[in-house]
Amino acid sequence: MFSKGVKKHDKNNVIQIGEKLFRTQGYHKTGTEDILNQSDYPRSSFYYHFKSKEGFAAEVLDWYGDGASRFYASVLQDKELGSPLERIKALSNEVGTSLVKSGFESQCLIHKMTTECGASNEHIRRKTADQMNKLLDILSGCIAEGQTEGEIRNDMTPRELAGLVHAQYYGGSVLSRLQKEIDTFRRNIEMVINYISAK
Repeated sequence: MFSKGVKKHDKNNVIQIGEKLFRTQGYHKTGTEDILNQSDYPRSSFYYHFKSKEGFAAEVLDWYGDGASRFYASVLQDKELGSPLERIKALSNEVGTSLVKSGFESQCLIHKMTTECGASNEHIRRKTADQMNKLLDILSGCIAEGQTEGEIRNDMTPRELAGLVHAQYYGGSVLSRLQKEIDTFRRNIEMVINYISAK
């Protein structure tokens, strides 16, 4: 979702290729040789810059997380899109549209790496947690604004509500990928939007 083509032998290029490989094949099924062969990146430069596949994965997660954060902020902090609740709905629509356009193959790298490596690799777990927290911070800020304006319930903290919304993004997208339809994702989002709205 966040990548653009750049020249070979460029550090950003190998990171973008690594993101695609990790997201589509998984961390464990992607070898260093796969990364080098697809990127045509010099082996010596790879180990100079990244030290190891784990170090490379950490930089890929940072790059992906920065893009995801910019994407979240571009929607949730854009007051021209409407009220805070309307911006959360707009982000949900963007996520749903991305799912459909990808043929339900698209998957968030943060979620992918957490599922695959969170219990077995502490370094990657910390990296995914850092990137997830950045997204939750942006969403929490929008929710706090909505609480101040009185359109979002205030009996829970912004962070608690952000966690609920984000859980529906991930849970709903997984179910929609399994069923190859978007209705499940949309129902999940509709329910959580109704739940966080001020009564």
